[in-house]
Amino acid sequence: MKLRQLIFWSVRLTGSCAGAILGFYLPMSLMVAFLEIGYEQALPWLLLSAVVGLFAGGFAVGKLLRLHRKR
Repeated sequence: MKLRQLIFWSVRLTGSCAGAILGFYLPMSLMVAFLEIGYEQALPWLLLSAVVGLFAGGFAVGKLLRLHRKR
């Protein structure tokens, strides 16, 4: 594996982790508006949002790096 590919995948992994963290914690701010919903009821949706954020973050960072390399 070349150094360029290793850097690409490590940055993409970092974007995936950031997307997962944002996908999990940002919807928690909506729980303030809906106080009657408990954390146990919202947990499956938070995990689903984190998984979507994981893939979306990695895809977005990978797309940005590919666009940057073409210049």
